[in-house]
Amino acid sequence: MEKPGSQDNFKRRRFGLNRNAWVFLVCILVATLGWFLNALAGTYPVQRSFPVKFVNLPVGYPGTLNLPDSIRVELKATGFNFLFGRLGGKVLVFDCSNPQRKNGSNQLFILTYTRLPKIARQLGSDFELVSIDPDTLYFVRPDAPKKNLPVVFKGRIQLPPNYFLLDSIKLNPPLVEVIGYNPDMKLIETEARVFHDVTGLMKKKVALVNPGPKGTHLYPDSVEIEVRAEKFTEQTFLVNVSLVNLPPDVSVKVFPRQVKVKCLVPLSELEKITPGDFQAVVDYLQIDLKKDKKAAVHVSTGLRHIKNLRAVEEQVEFIIRKL
Repeated sequence: MEKPGSQDNFKRRRFGLNRNAWVFLVCILVATLGWFLNALAGTYPVQRSFPVKFVNLPVGYPGTLNLPDSIRVELKATGFNFLFGRLGGKVLVFDCSNPQRKNGSNQLFILTYTRLPKIARQLGSDFELVSIDPDTLYFVRPDAPKKNLPVVFKGRIQLPPNYFLLDSIKLNPPLVEVIGYNPDMKLIETEARVFHDVTGLMKKKVALVNPGPKGTHLYPDSVEIEVRAEKFTEQTFLVNVSLVNLPPDVSVKVFPRQVKVKCLVPLSELEKITPGDFQAVVDYLQIDLKKDKKAAVHVSTGLRHIKNLRAVEEQVEFIIRKL
C-alpha cells in the first residue's frame, strides 16, 4: 500500500529534476551566446570582390581594354561589421587620373595601392582596406598589335623521395594576351622559379617574363601554376597472359600462364587497382618460329597514374600446334 504523501514527494523530485535541466540548458545557451558575441568582437581579414567603375580615363585610351570588371580587396574589420555592414551590391569607383608612363612608351599604368585612401572612403570607416588586387592597371592604345600566346613554365618542381606528379603541370590561364606583339614571339615564359619538397596540391602565382621590346605588355602579367604530387609505392600483380594475332589454324600454349607485373602506384588509388587493370600479351607475329624458344611478354594498362610498369618474367615458353 502506497504511503501517504509519497506521490507528492515524487512530483516534487521530478519538478526539481526538470528545473535543473532547464537551468543547465539556459547556462549552455548563455555560454554559447557569450562565445558568439566574443567571436564577433574579434578582428578578421577577409577578401571580397566588388564590381568596379573606372572614371577619368586617360585621353585616347579605351576603358574596356585590359581593365577588369571587378577588383578584389582585402579588408580588416570586426565580425559585427562583416555581419551587419552594408557591402552587398556596392560598386566601387576607381579614379584613373594621373597615370604613370612606362619607360617612355605609349603604355600607361596605375599602381592600385596609390588609390587605397579613395577606395577606403567608399567602404566606410568600419572597414580597414589592406590591399587591392590587381596591384597594377595598364592602359594601352587600341591600335597596338596584340595576340594570344601560350605560356611555358621554365622553373623546376622538386619532389621528396618516392613522390611523383599525378598529372602534367597546369598553368592558368594557359594563354596570355601580348599587346605590342611582333611575329618573332612564339610563346611566353614564366620566371625560373624552383619549388622545393612539393607534396599534395600546390598552387602558386608565377610572374611572366616580358620578351620586349619597349611598349610590350602581357595581360595578365602572371599565371597560377598548379601541380599535384603524391607518394607512390611499388606493387606486384599476377596477370593472365593472352595471345594476339593467332592464325585460325594454330593453337599456342604458354608457360607460365600468368606473369608477375610490377609497377609504382599512388597510395590514394592502391585499393582500387586489381590485376584486371593490366594486360600481359604475347604477339604471335613477333615470334620467330625457327629461332625463338621463348616469346616476349608485353605489359600495358589503361590507368593514367601508373609508373615504371614492367613484367618480372619478360619471356614465357610456348608450344605451337597445328589444328
